Amino acid sequence: MAEVEQLLLQPTRDHAAAGNIRQVATRTRDVIDAVAQVALFNERTLRQGLNAEDLGLQLEFGLPEELVALAQVVGTELNRGEYLALLGANITEAEHIRSFSSEGLVSLIGESATGRLLRLVAA
Repeated sequence: MAEVEQLLLQPTRDHAAAGNIRQVATRTRDVIDAVAQVALFNERTLRQGLNAEDLGLQLEFGLPEELVALAQVVGTELNRGEYLALLGANITEAEHIRSFSSEGLVSLIGESATGRLLRLVAA
């Protein structure tokens, strides 16, 4: 995501900066929250266990529901591909990372991402 933002935000002679993708994601989250509140006000219900914040995380990163708990801890420190690589190894929560070997993580998501991830889950 950061690389995409960097590319989009670089103005050229013929093209102005496109804007911040994360700002769009934040605004989308605001709208999702408002829609959820209106639905609840009109006596509609949300699926059991679903909330607007979790849905916003899923939409921002393009993640399946299984990775929401991990995304709540890790946030933007990983990209979608790294999240999905962890899912492929059944690593869906911070506790799973603590019990997985560093070498195994490096083989899944690379050394840099592993370092960031381990710092976050150690806190």
